[in-house]
Amino acid sequence: MEDPAKIPIPPLPRPPGRDRPNPAAPTTNNRRRVSFSEFPPIPKTPIKRQRRPCCSTCKCCMWTFFFFFSLLLFFTLIGSLLYAWARPMLPEFRVERLSVPKFELVTNSHQTYLKTEVHLFFEASNKNDKIGFSYDDIRVFVSSEDVNLGRESVPAFAQGPNNVTIVKIRSGVSNSLVDNGEGKRLKKKFEKKDLVLDVELRAAVRIFVGKWISNRFPITLLCEDIHLSKVAAGFEPVCHVSLMGIIFN
Repeated sequence: MEDPAKIPIPPLPRPPGRDRPNPAAPTTNNRRRVSFSEFPPIPKTPIKRQRRPCCSTCKCCMWTFFFFFSLLLFFTLIGSLLYAWARPMLPEFRVERLSVPKFELVTNSHQTYLKTEVHLFFEASNKNDKIGFSYDDIRVFVSSEDVNLGRESVPAFAQGPNNVTIVKIRSGVSNSLVDNGEGKRLKKKFEKKDLVLDVELRAAVRIFVGKWISNRFPITLLCEDIHLSKVAAGFEPVCHVSLMGIIFN
């Protein structure tokens, strides 16, 4: 009897389906290596840039320029026709008479005070045939060598076309503090009848033509270097008209 340990053991059979090839499992020969160079290039989509409508912009600028040019031409034509019809002229102010009946210096406690009285007569002329002037809030400033000799207000008045109006002004100062040297120098000139005055009139004026009347605008009348002796001899100095900072003779 043989020894059971020496009897050979046969191998176990393979499980069913083990010997069949798996079609889903790729073999070494069926594998394929793909390089990036084999993919087709992606087409680039061109970027469309929006072009500005040059033609429409140029047309808009041209029509705008044409509109403003036509408007300017229209107002220039209207202004020329009005100027030819009205022939406007600035008002004229001249000093008809001037007198200083009082010029006194009072010294008190090492201070000098000035007392003056000034009489002025202006001739206001409007030489326009169709334009009138209306003056409001007239203020008068009288000085000599920058020393105040008086301030006064004048009542409002109106001037129609081709009108002459005499404006009377009485001004002066009372106990006005002044430098002692300046006061004495002006006093000597007054006694010698060599005093020189500067008169400034500031007013608000309106222009009217028929029933039409404009808004108020400022006007300044400058009457400079008025010599008492010359006015006493019959000379009538003309004042300069200042409009918007422009001085007209």
